[in-house]
Amino acid sequence: MSERFEYPLGAEQITAFERDGVIHLPGVLDEEFVERGREACVQVPAVETVEGSTADEYFMKLRCWEKNETFKQICTASVMPGIAAQLVRSKKMNVLYDQMFSIAPGSGDRTPWHHDLPYWPVRGSQVVTLWVAFDHVTQENGALKFIRGSHLWDVRYQAFSTGEDNEDGFVPFESGVTDGVQPIPDFDVQRTEHDIVSFDLVPGDALAFHGLSVHASHPNTTANMQRRGYAMRYTGDDVRYYAGPVWNVYIVNPTLTTGDLLDSDQYPVVFESRLT
Repeated sequence: MSERFEYPLGAEQITAFERDGVIHLPGVLDEEFVERGREACVQVPAVETVEGSTADEYFMKLRCWEKNETFKQICTASVMPGIAAQLVRSKKMNVLYDQMFSIAPGSGDRTPWHHDLPYWPVRGSQVVTLWVAFDHVTQENGALKFIRGSHLWDVRYQAFSTGEDNEDGFVPFESGVTDGVQPIPDFDVQRTEHDIVSFDLVPGDALAFHGLSVHASHPNTTANMQRRGYAMRYTGDDVRYYAGPVWNVYIVNPTLTTGDLLDSDQYPVVFESRLT
């Protein structure tokens, strides 16, 4: 377990994250770990869909650190937990889960506009994703794009599922309870009304973004550029478990009830500050 900052952030970086909901972090992984990460992307299997749930394989390489030693090292024993702790100003960080995304050239895979927290069985504000590039990432091969400051809107948008019920292949997730979520607007139509930012990355760079930052990615339109990214989701001191219905049934924890601390084998503590 990490207990110190091996990748220290400056005050201006933390302030930018709190203001914008996303920042670019250069060179968080060295060349050796990037290459090992590329190999791990091939090795780790997609999870099997559960009865009554459908999703494209693009979204289904989850909980990789539990199956692969390279992902376990990166996710739990590298600079990543300390970076997350600095960004959300937390003395303790848990791993919620991790996820690998690979967009092959010309595949058509994409992620529509959304934010992440409504998909997850947690409540709280200290929630951050670190998304590491294993390839060069450009606008043409599927760079992530974000609406700057959207994590401060105090709104939760409805989760979506992949399916064939509409022309876009995405259908709203109906939780069956009144939970205050709103339909996601068409931000592509509204793009001139928002401050949309995107980042080109080199292998080993990372993006850090808040669990309520609205983001998306377009398909990979290149002829020969792979786009492999590895996302680690971390939670801080104020986060508690939520046992209500959520889309991502693959990361629920049957040992916890609503209001519990996340500390468990499934959501281990990976950073804890011993500074007083």
